Amino acid sequence: FRTNAIRQFERWVDWENSLRADEYRSGLLDRLYAGSTRNPFQLPASAVTAKLIHAIESPRPKARYFVTMPTYGVNILRRLLPTSLLEHVLKRG
Repeated sequence: FRTNAIRQFERWVDWENSLRADEYRSGLLDRLYAGSTRNPFQLPASAVTAKLIHAIESPRPKARYFVTMPTYGVNILRRLLPTSLLEHVLKRG
């Protein structure tokens, strides 16, 4: 995934001339090229494999399985907040 993301980033994003060039320099470039060991959205493929095996072997599999901690958090927010407020929260990051 990262290899394809880098290829598309280099092809389509003129970050040096972007209004957000400082944001790219301060962390986004490092996360893209080097990766981050503390990124809660990024887990090894084995994390997904474990969930997949669980779903396949379960006699009554769930409709959704969450892998990363942020997906659990967003699921809770999805249940508690109205859609418009959830979208506002997600847009603000």
